[in-house]
Amino acid sequence: MQTTLYAHPLASADRAFRALPSSSVADGPRNVPVVLKVDACPQRSGERFRDTYGLVLAGPRISRDTSVCDLWLAPPAIGQAPTLLVAGGRGGIRPLFAEEYAQSALFEQTQAPTQGYCSRYVLTGKEAGFFIRTRDGQHYGKYVFARAGGAFNAASTTAGEPLCQYWWNGSCLYQPTGSRNLAPALAQVDLLTFLQGRIP
Repeated sequence: MQTTLYAHPLASADRAFRALPSSSVADGPRNVPVVLKVDACPQRSGERFRDTYGLVLAGPRISRDTSVCDLWLAPPAIGQAPTLLVAGGRGGIRPLFAEEYAQSALFEQTQAPTQGYCSRYVLTGKEAGFFIRTRDGQHYGKYVFARAGGAFNAASTTAGEPLCQYWWNGSCLYQPTGSRNLAPALAQVDLLTFLQGRIP
């Protein structure tokens, strides 16, 4: 079985976040499959721009167009952190809790469950990640946070402004065959790649 693992080195997470436009949709965010982000940023008109970038596991990519996303964070009230995760189409979300799984949860629980998914999930702050059934209802994946407890990164676009951007960094595992087997495939690494430290 083929399993695809999309992992993002934490050292370049900040670079990936800076690649996300906050008010332009010219060509959209690219090549950052592990960042889920919500904006409620100040605009010139004085109003606040509420937006979300959802996750498309099969891409792998993020998109502002939630009609193609498997899951996304619902934009919160102004000045508040997001609390609602939404699944698209016939998809679903099932949490992995931090107290039950270590950060090695990406490699544990290798069989995606068939039951217990919900279309809307209220965050508790105790999640370590989520099993995901994609919006077509036929594929499975997993999103595991880069740090325990699922705490958001948060920022403001202007000094002194309330926090208006929230995002998670994490790793994705996706099964393109439709199987529930989410055991990551072990890639072969040659000696030169190992010595140069280019192991993902």
